[in-house]
Amino acid sequence: MSGMQPSGHIYAIVTLKSPSEVQGGVSPVFYVKSQEEQERLAMWISRIASVAVHDMQDGTWLLIPI
Repeated sequence: MSGMQPSGHIYAIVTLKSPSEVQGGVSPVFYVKSQEEQERLAMWISRIASVAVHDMQDGTWLLIPI
């Protein structure tokens, strides 16, 4: 299981916000310019990494291991 984060941790963040508004700490943050780009990127990451996408309703989506 090396390379996998324990369940309950944020795998990645995909956001419409600026870098000054969202910082990931240990999770990678993907800054996007449109909702369409956000949806596309989150979909691809979720398929590749088998993670669930959670919409925080503020322009930020969290990707959490299933």
